[in-house]
Amino acid sequence: RSTLFPYTTLFRSRSHYAPISVQLLGKQNSLNQWCICILKEGKNREIRRVFNHFGLQINKLIRIKYGPYELGNLPIGHIKEVREQR
Repeated sequence: RSTLFPYTTLFRSRSHYAPISVQLLGKQNSLNQWCICILKEGKNREIRRVFNHFGLQINKLIRIKYGPYELGNLPIGHIKEVREQR
């Protein structure tokens, strides 16, 4: 199941955000729901503020991709050198 938060204005902060694609993962238990959020631009604390606007609280936020860079199967605590693309 996938949802698209529309272009949203948050009135308290007067911030404008581009659409965010949200895909819910697995079954929701009584306390938590895992989801994947895809956004075109990432303003400071954007996902937390948008979810809060809809009355939802973020307990844990994990970035798995940044532009062309993806974590993939990189183990926790490990690093991989990023080479300059030509």
